[in-house]
Parts: sequence; C-alpha cells; structure tokens
Amino acid sequence: MKMKNSFKLRHSGVIILVLFITSMHSFHLSPKNTLLLKRQHSSSSSSLNFFVTATNTATNTATNTATNTATNVVPHPTNLKTELKTSTLTPPPSTKIYPKLSKLKRNLSPSIFEIDTKKSLTYLSNDILKYVVSLFPLLLLSNSDLPLPLLLLSSLPFHVISGTALWSLWCIGHDSGHSLTSKNSLINEITGELTHSCLCLTPWYNWKLSHSKHHTGHNSLEKDYSHQWFILDGENNEGQPVNEIVENTWWMKGGYNLRSLQLPFLYFVYLFFGIPDGGHFIPYGRMWEGEGNKVGRGLLSSGVTAGYVAGMVKLLGGFGFFNVIFGPWLVMSFWLFMVTYLQHHSEDGKVYEGSSWSFVKGAFETVDRDYGEFWNELSHNMMDGHVVHHLFFEGVPHYNLKQGTEELKSFLKEEGMDTLYKFEETEDFVGTIWKMWNEKWFFVEERNVVREE
Repeated sequence: MKMKNSFKLRHSGVIILVLFITSMHSFHLSPKNTLLLKRQHSSSSSSLNFFVTATNTATNTATNTATNTATNVVPHPTNLKTELKTSTLTPPPSTKIYPKLSKLKRNLSPSIFEIDTKKSLTYLSNDILKYVVSLFPLLLLSNSDLPLPLLLLSSLPFHVISGTALWSLWCIGHDSGHSLTSKNSLINEITGELTHSCLCLTPWYNWKLSHSKHHTGHNSLEKDYSHQWFILDGENNEGQPVNEIVENTWWMKGGYNLRSLQLPFLYFVYLFFGIPDGGHFIPYGRMWEGEGNKVGRGLLSSGVTAGYVAGMVKLLGGFGFFNVIFGPWLVMSFWLFMVTYLQHHSEDGKVYEGSSWSFVKGAFETVDRDYGEFWNELSHNMMDGHVVHHLFFEGVPHYNLKQGTEELKSFLKEEGMDTLYKFEETEDFVGTIWKMWNEKWFFVEERNVVREE
C-alpha cells in the first residue's frame, strides 16, 4: 500500500513541516501556575522556564529528563494603563451552599455506578468498526493518480468523518483511563493502549497520569492541570484584554496574537512539547515530579505509540500516513480541544485560590453543554454529562452519564441548589468555540477569581 508517486511523498514532508512550524506558534500554552501569581506573587512554575526545560531535556535520556524540574522564574511585570471591568454575579460564590460529595452519591441510583465490561467492550468494538470503515476512502485516494492539490481537497471531507470517529474512540480510551471500562485493571490497560496509545497517538498511561491530576484539582489556581488561567489586569486603550505577564513575554504575546490559527494543533503541542503539564512522550516536567516509580510504565506507553507510528509509516508510506492517519488525527485533536475548552470555560465560571477551593466547588464550575442529540451520543455524552463525570470521575461510566445527570439535577432542585448546575445549549459548537477562543482565550476576569479570605 506504499505510495507509488514519489512526488506526493516529497510534498507530504513539506506539508508536515509546515504544520509543525505552525504548531510551534502555540507555545502560549504555558503552565498556568506561572501566570496565576497568587496576588501577583505566586511561587508557581514559570511558563518560560518550562519551555527552556522542555527544549533542553528533550536531548537527554528519558531517565535523566524525568528528574528535571522547573525553577521559579517569573518575568518582571511592567506598569500598564489598564481599566478593570467589573460586573455583579448573583449569587456571589461566598453565599452558595454546596452539598457534600457523600450526600450526592447517596441520592443517586446505585446502578449509575455499575461498570459493565461487556457493554463497554461492545461500545469499543462498534467505534473501532466505524473508524476502520471510514479509512477506506482515504486509502483509495492516497493510492490514486490524482494531482496532489485535488487529492488533498478530495480527502478533506473524509478527514472530518474519520477524525470524528476517532474522537468517539478517544472517549472510550478516556473511560479506560478512569478504570471505568472494566473492574479488571488489565482490560482497562489493554483498551487504553489500543485506543489511545495506538489509534489516537496519545501515550495512554502518561495522559492518564496528568488527567487524573486535573480531576483532583479542577478549577484550582494552584492544583489544576491541563487548563491555565491568565488573570486579567483589565483592558488596554484599544479595548483588548491585558495580562501583564503575557504582554511582556514575547512568545506568549505572539501565541495570543496567532490564536486563530492554532485550534487543530494545540493538542499536538500539549503532547509533544509538554506545554503546560510536562512531557507525554519524554517524561519531564511537573506531572512527573514525585512519580519516579511510574516513569518506566510511562515509557512503555510512549513505546507503543512510537511503534504504531513506525508500523503505519512502513505500511502506508510517508504520504499515506499523513493523509490516512495524521489528517483525521488533527480533526480528532480539534474535537478534543474544543470539547475540553468549552467544558471548563464560561462567562461566570470561577477559579479558586488556595483554601477557598474544594473538590465539590471545582466540579460544579464544569459546564454541561448540549451539542445536539446526535453529537452527544456520538461523543458518549462526554459533553452533556461532564458535571457528573467530574463529581464521580472514577465511578460513573460513560453509558450512565445521562441518567446520572438527570438524577443530579432533580436532587439539586429538591435541595434548592439548582443554581449550582451549569448548562448551556451549544448546538452551534463550531461558532461557539471560534467566538469564545478569539474573545476569551485563556483569560479570566478578576471578578471570577475566588480569593482566599
């Protein structure tokens, strides 16, 4: 199945190089703790230092790089003329009453927490079948004699179809990462390596490690992973949002200015360059601090991904890999970033400083979004059942999220706590992510930061 046309193979290398250079502009994805600056004086790790660490350590052995940690280097802010916008939130977070997690669980049906291995593997098999079938048109096109521009143009619709099928598979691997595919840990590991490390080019165990830390610190300025919060200082004279650190760090400012080009490539940067949490291929950065005994297992997942890529390149050729595997992967990456971003960003979503944070408070800052029944089902209710997922991230498998969400809403209404639940209709999800990403980026207004008292 290798490409016969060497012209296409040479040009595929150029295309991959262009995509790589474009993705490098995404280096604004710095560790959020650099910019949280607990009242502008936090000891959190610096984004710039993470970038330097990532660059230096990538040339060392995996064992050596795993021990490297970022040091505190915070760019010195300068005075900017800013005007802070304010608004009133009702009710203010300090007056909200939150239920205990144990009480929430007692008021949900026990069946919601039941893990059915057979059902999980049935979903997995169906999704693999859909993905494999979706690849055939791309295989045929890649071995055709069409001119390269026409071939790529003809492939785009099939990239979208295959990438969306791959996103659905990513959600299955996500359940495996939470030990929700089966009560048998070996089954979880096998399905995770198959779906994530192989098909989704995401070293499963390494992603599982950083993702679990996101869940145990969701919406905490200091503890959260995968999401960063650039606290706004106000607006400049042109009405643009301003954060002093972003404004005075050239590569962050450049990343912000180029944000419209980055959506398909942000997951690529997150995995390959370790921004903001640390390396998901080479073990370095804060996600590996204190995890020395897990480095070997992480390298195994990295090896599975590398082996799968090498095998596909050998089987399909350079251009075949780009068109059949990498094109859909970029679409999957767009889905993943879009869904994750919209789940954790909203107009009045709160982030918590220090002791003002609690697990339940952070979970209720997650947003359930309705993309439409078709898309919700295809994504295994990851978008419209995310609040329940964050409350019980190791308890409720994807096929019970819908029922769990309805029961949660009913309980909150009975207790007079229904204002805790965040929900937004998001059927125009492409328009929504485009608008929010370009207007909000990773900025959060001071009014949405709950400070320590």
